[in-house]
Amino acid sequence: SDGEEARIARDVAELLYHHFVTHPHGVPGEYRVRGEPAERVALDYISGMTDNYALRMAEEIMPGISGDIFRWRL
Repeated sequence: SDGEEARIARDVAELLYHHFVTHPHGVPGEYRVRGEPAERVALDYISGMTDNYALRMAEEIMPGISGDIFRWRL
């Protein structure tokens, strides 16, 4: 359902944000501008991801997070 898709999308975005704030070395160098806080870097990186890439990254971090609802996109 649309509600479940929205919930999963939020869960994926939150997972990626918290992961890259706490693991900034996982963000490619071109996103790490000198002096930028980890939160800003994480947001910039995630906002540039395609939906499919974000889902694949989230599945690598936490397998099963997207359930079966987005399986066709992986």
